[in-house]
Amino acid sequence: MKKVRFMIFGLFLYCITSTVSYASAEGTVDDTVNLQVKQNLFLEIPKDGGTPEEIEELINIYESAGWIADGDFFIKEVNQQNVVVEYAGDTYHTSPEGTVQIPVEESQGEEIEVLVNSVGDEMDPHLVEVDKVSTTKIVQDIYLDEILEEMGNPNLQEEEQVTETTDQNASDIVGSVSAGTSYSRGATVHCNRFNGYLGDGKYYDKFDHPVLAAKNFVQSDCDVALFWYTYCLKDYGEASKRYCSNYTSSNKGKCSILSKVGHSRKYHKHTGFFSPSS
Repeated sequence: MKKVRFMIFGLFLYCITSTVSYASAEGTVDDTVNLQVKQNLFLEIPKDGGTPEEIEELINIYESAGWIADGDFFIKEVNQQNVVVEYAGDTYHTSPEGTVQIPVEESQGEEIEVLVNSVGDEMDPHLVEVDKVSTTKIVQDIYLDEILEEMGNPNLQEEEQVTETTDQNASDIVGSVSAGTSYSRGATVHCNRFNGYLGDGKYYDKFDHPVLAAKNFVQSDCDVALFWYTYCLKDYGEASKRYCSNYTSSNKGKCSILSKVGHSRKYHKHTGFFSPSS
């Protein structure tokens, strides 16, 4: 009698297991959409402020650093980490290679719309084909001139400043300095964006001295940080939101200490392609 009961109980378990397996096989299974977000960074080639020979030298410098001179711009294609991608109310972030995987229900059809962060809080819509095998590439065009200009804009500040900056004026807070200003190694700067190895290590306004400013920018800490990260593309409308600024001590030279940059947040002049001064 016990043997019969055991056989019936075993058959019962088998039926339950078979039913669960069948339900899993027949139910809705999520697909994975593979995305790669790439950016084309555009930086205007200065056509004034230097001789034709100086501009030609500048073009050669940028091309040796991985930029392409095309028409009015230097262009560099990059894959940036932590680009925000949104789909169906969920938020995802790209890997250091610019990739992200998004689970999608089969019932969504052949295309889905994703939102990809461009600059600041802007989220750009993109239609993406649901493809289980290949990777879909999304390319964004990002123009750096306005962002670099805003980094040193002395007219942008918070109405209420933290204690550390209450005695400073707006120019001190955001890090604006006079053209041709020199710094000593170890000096506090809000951004190491003019310490490229082929420049003279001085800060120049990009509109007053466009060739000199561009020469100091290439292979600076800021240039390299922009290659890897989106932090410096954030909102520059308010001092407290800026990734690099003098708003607090934690913001000063912040991109220099990112892992892919790995330099001091203090001023240092590069003596090699991307080597800090000794």
